[in-house]
Amino acid sequence: MNIYHFGDRIFDILAVCLIGVLCGAVTGIIPGVHVNTVGAFIFASSAYLLNFVSADFLAVFLISMSISHSMINFIPSMFLGVPEEGTVLSVLPGHYFRSSWVEVGKQ
Repeated sequence: MNIYHFGDRIFDILAVCLIGVLCGAVTGIIPGVHVNTVGAFIFASSAYLLNFVSADFLAVFLISMSISHSMINFIPSMFLGVPEEGTVLSVLPGHYFRSSWVEVGKQ
């Protein structure tokens, strides 16, 4: 019999949320790895994963991963210089400041 106390479940959900944020940060920083790819892997293996965790944990993982991915996704496009369509206007000030840092380093 699986008896959960309220505090234990909250701790587990927060731990899964933290793992989702870390995975979203990894997918946001690495160019070419998208959150939908990881989501597709999780969805494809959900029949196996649901034997060990509840559907609430998978939902919290996917939601926290997608939110952190969208927050961190602009970093590679700012430093690599190739923004996506949705981030082009928000990345332009970063390109300006990055070019001024490079000029300061040359002097």
